[in-house]
Amino acid sequence: MTRMEKFRRWMVVPTAALLILAAFTGVPGNAQAVPISPNFQPDPQPLGGGTSGGTKDSGDCGFIADAPNLQVQLNEPFTYLRFTVQGAGQPTLLIEGPGGRFCGLGQPEISGFWKPGTYNIYVGDRAQGKNPFTLSVTAKP
Repeated sequence: MTRMEKFRRWMVVPTAALLILAAFTGVPGNAQAVPISPNFQPDPQPLGGGTSGGTKDSGDCGFIADAPNLQVQLNEPFTYLRFTVQGAGQPTLLIEGPGGRFCGLGQPEISGFWKPGTYNIYVGDRAQGKNPFTLSVTAKP
């Protein structure tokens, strides 16, 4: 096993721990973004949950909270990632970052090519409801 392979395997544990910690603590004002690295495990990766909606009208993507539900840091480009929300009510998924601004409605998911950088993820609601949700990401088409 090469040094790089050992390093990558060693990084799985801290990355998973950060993802779990972020899922339970939310995103404080100046929190660091949760890193997602290539070949993350498990895949799909649960990113946590919370309560959808908020009072801020995002325009085309429903009502969101003032702060993102989660921030994700991609240090490398991903040829494919899919973020999926499952929840009650009329959930929306808004992702803003270096690749642009993307909105998904219904039982939303957003997939495609992702540039490196920090992405703010908001789980909103079209009817200004507040409902429980779970968020996950996969690299599998």
